[in-house]
Amino acid sequence: MTEDVEVELMYRHYEARIKKIEGMLDITSPEDNSHNYSLELGYLLYPLIDGVSNDMYKMSSRKYLIKILKYSKKEADFLISMFRNGILHGGTARRLIYEDGEVTPVTFSGGGSGGPMPHTEGDKGIEYLELPNGERQLWVILDRLLAHVKEELRIKRNSETRIYVHRTVAEKKTGNRPVAIIRRTR
Repeated sequence: MTEDVEVELMYRHYEARIKKIEGMLDITSPEDNSHNYSLELGYLLYPLIDGVSNDMYKMSSRKYLIKILKYSKKEADFLISMFRNGILHGGTARRLIYEDGEVTPVTFSGGGSGGPMPHTEGDKGIEYLELPNGERQLWVILDRLLAHVKEELRIKRNSETRIYVHRTVAEKKTGNRPVAIIRRTR
C-alpha cells in the first residue's frame, strides 16, 4: 500500500538523514577517529540507500546501484551482500569465496575537521586491490558512497517534475496474523 507524499518533503527528509550521517565524519577532537564510526556509518547508510532507491526511483537497492550510481553488477551484488548479511552484521571481515579465489571485504570511512568531501565524477565508494602477498581485498569507502548518493539525489531534485511520490507504507500479506500472547492486566 502506498500514500502520496509531497516530493519536496521527501527530498528534505533524505537531505536531513544525509546531513546527520555526514556529521559523524566531522572529527572534532583527538579522541575521535573516523575508523570508529565506519560500522555506525554503514548501519545508517544502507537504510538510506534502500529508502532513496524505493521512494525516489521506484527500484530495488541493487538496481539503483547499477542503473543510477553506475556500479557493475558484481560491485552492486557485493555491496548489497555486505549490507544485508555480511560485514556490518558481525563487525568482522568475512571472506568471499569465488571459484577462482577469495576476496576479503574491508569497510572504512574517511573524516576530518573539514567536513565531508564532495562527490567527484567517476569516484566510486568501492576499490578492488591486490596486495603484494597476493591477497585480494574489496574496499568499501562509505563516505565516498554517501557522497555519491547525495550528489545523485541533488541532480534528481534539480530535474524533478513530480509533485507527489507514492511512498510504500504497508505490505499486503496472505494468511492470518501470527498468534499473539494475550496478557491480562489487573
